[in-house]
Amino acid sequence: MATTTHLWGQIEQWLDQQLFRPTQAQMADKLGVTRSAVSQWKFGQARPSPQNLRDLARLTRIPYLALREAVMFDLGYTDEEEEEVTGDDRDAAPIVEDEPTGRAAARVERADPPPWAGASPPPRRESDYPGRDG
Repeated sequence: MATTTHLWGQIEQWLDQQLFRPTQAQMADKLGVTRSAVSQWKFGQARPSPQNLRDLARLTRIPYLALREAVMFDLGYTDEEEEEVTGDDRDAAPIVEDEPTGRAAARVERADPPPWAGASPPPRRESDYPGRDG
């Protein structure tokens, strides 16, 4: 049996969560590509275009960046050793499991709103316009 790509691993997880699992032909129809294209993505014979990857993210609700990272891994640009936290990732919100759905979500901590939030600006006065004859 042929090995599937990391991209297809992401899609397979989504498929496993579906009550009525769509076929590759149904996915292809929703994405506007051929069933053969979806099969080629599955076995690494081709890669989805950036637009097809965005459409795939919308269809599956898998984050676009996760799909893109899977494609980059499949192409050999990243490997499992590079999973370490980089400078940009340190400030990212932690991923937590949402208990009722089991879906991963970023936890966003909200700070108090700034004092000017929701307030209207003060009225303008003539003295606010220097150099203007009034």
